[in-house]
Amino acid sequence: MKTKNIFFSILLVLSNIVFYKQGIGVNFLLFHLVYLIYLLVSQRDNLKTSSYILLGATTLSSICIAFYGDGYSLSIYLVTLIILQGTLMYQNYQLLSGLLHQFLSFILAPILFFKDNGTPKINTLLKKYWIVITTIPVIMLFVAMYAFSNKLFADFIASIDLSFISIQWILFNVDVIIWLYGLIYNVELKWLEETNDANKLSETISITNEKTNSHLVTAGLFLLGSLNIILLLSNVLDIYSLTQKEIDASYSRMLHSAINMLILSIILAISIVLLFNYKRELLGENRKWMDMLTYGWIAQNIVLVGICVYKNWLYISEYDLTLKRIGVYVYLGLCLIGLAFTIIKISKNKTNWYYFNRLTISFIVCIACLSPIDWENYIIDYNVHAALAKGIEPDWRYLFSFSDRTIPKLLALEEELPNNKTLERYNRRKTRLFLAKDNIQWPSYTLTYLKTNESIFNHYE
Repeated sequence: MKTKNIFFSILLVLSNIVFYKQGIGVNFLLFHLVYLIYLLVSQRDNLKTSSYILLGATTLSSICIAFYGDGYSLSIYLVTLIILQGTLMYQNYQLLSGLLHQFLSFILAPILFFKDNGTPKINTLLKKYWIVITTIPVIMLFVAMYAFSNKLFADFIASIDLSFISIQWILFNVDVIIWLYGLIYNVELKWLEETNDANKLSETISITNEKTNSHLVTAGLFLLGSLNIILLLSNVLDIYSLTQKEIDASYSRMLHSAINMLILSIILAISIVLLFNYKRELLGENRKWMDMLTYGWIAQNIVLVGICVYKNWLYISEYDLTLKRIGVYVYLGLCLIGLAFTIIKISKNKTNWYYFNRLTISFIVCIACLSPIDWENYIIDYNVHAALAKGIEPDWRYLFSFSDRTIPKLLALEEELPNNKTLERYNRRKTRLFLAKDNIQWPSYTLTYLKTNESIFNHYE
């Protein structure tokens, strides 16, 4: 407990220095480094393989925040941080139960902070520190007396700047205390512990020859068989349409329809597979047929993913690259991961608990690994070169909607395309807006911010 108290105080002071009235920047990396030391000191025995994976994803996200200072990296960092702390504090929990427990820790922290075994904790604190509390007025009295008798001492007291103490600062510290208290001390919820113990599952299913309700098995076989036939027909027609239809303005609607169908297909079918394989040991001799239909459905969805990849590629080649179209590729990749874990679950007789835990961690790690890539500058490079190859103008308005870290790339393009008045006009406007910003302090610095500043001054000097 002493270790937790020490790091709680350190993180509280650090948060006041690097977060109060600051933006997103190197401050999150500094916070994470102190938090990392706390984990290695107090939670080393609780670290396991999945914890190290999540710890790596969290560290990577904090580094990306220091590089780019974008909301994407910040979101990944906060999510992985909560999941990491949940897995460390509640190791015997299912991942989703641990995540729920950690999330409730943040919500209930301000309430349970004042409770100690059912009694108001504030009374305990008053009894423990009553001597310190009662001496504060005496100290203030002597300070006033010394200041009245010593002008130099009075001037020194008057020079102390306490202007930072405001309602905003107090509310900021209340928020930080609640967050840190829920993060470090963790709230124990007995009802959730009992629920988790009652639903605890092993990772592997024991197969027996016991039979289950034949009507339920028949319904499952019929449902999966029907899904395979419907999806096969849809894929065949989709492939045929791709060989006949030219790309036009309606292509976006066709692509979005395919993605929506893929989402619906995978969610519904995986739910069905998990439902009928929850008591896999009771399927008996029908287990082979259920496996065949499941593998067939997985193969059909892999084909559907390939169709969507091809459609998205055609759309990008015709209408340029955008963040949303990159997001389509990311989603399709996550779909393939989900299908791969479905194969592992069926072939290795894994439980639904194993499936959701491994799938959640894999999704988070994959998304975190994408955060170091500077997608906006990559899009600018791709779209400009694609436009030059086609002999047309890029969509400058869209490219200038990106964050300030793309300014150096756009300024370099202005030198390559000196006759482009549109680009020059937008560049000057963008740089004026950037330079008009209030001077930020060092906790909000990012590598791209410093690079952008240097690029602008070098370009216009």
